[in-house]
Amino acid sequence: MSQEQERTEQSSEKRNRIHVEDFVSAWLNTHRDGGNIGDVAKKLGLAEGSVSVRASMLKKKLSEEFGVALPKLARRVSSRQKQDLTAIAAQLQEYAADASADAPADAPADESPADERDERDERDEQGEE
Repeated sequence: MSQEQERTEQSSEKRNRIHVEDFVSAWLNTHRDGGNIGDVAKKLGLAEGSVSVRASMLKKKLSEEFGVALPKLARRVSSRQKQDLTAIAAQLQEYAADASADAPADAPADESPADERDERDERDEQGEE
């Protein structure tokens, strides 16, 4: 985006004055719908940064003067919240089952060759053989 386009957007935002009542109404409706700050910005025709700053100032005033606060909204949609890990869990369980089936029958499952070397080294240091 060029600087000229950015300035034009900023100046149109300045002209797009939103009353506090309208801002709070859009915020509450967005919260009720499970939206985020970007959704409020779209509804009001403002930049996300402007919405975030305005909400912060409003939260502070409301908290100090009236002891109430706007509900929190996420800055953006989180992909982690909507991720279904069922398939991954099944894949890991299958891998663990295959790994235990591949282990030699005479080797203890909880000891690795590295553990055995460590035990030998400790015995050597103590003078035992």
